[in-house]
Amino acid sequence: YPEFSVPVTDRGDDTYTVSVVLNRYLMERLLLTFNYLYIRNVSDYYQNRKDLYTFNKNMYILSLTYTF
Repeated sequence: YPEFSVPVTDRGDDTYTVSVVLNRYLMERLLLTFNYLYIRNVSDYYQNRKDLYTFNKNMYILSLTYTF
């Protein structure tokens, strides 16, 4: 795990986020929702010759909502 107690100076991060939401009513009160989230973080900080803060993350969420 990264050492968070060490103060980081001159660290620069660039974060990119893309989000897509699709909704579809299956019935009058039943809603199906699909969410997609992409996150990319690019960091210039290295610890022990490892870039611990650059990553890509994909999240897929499917939900069903009934309103009454």
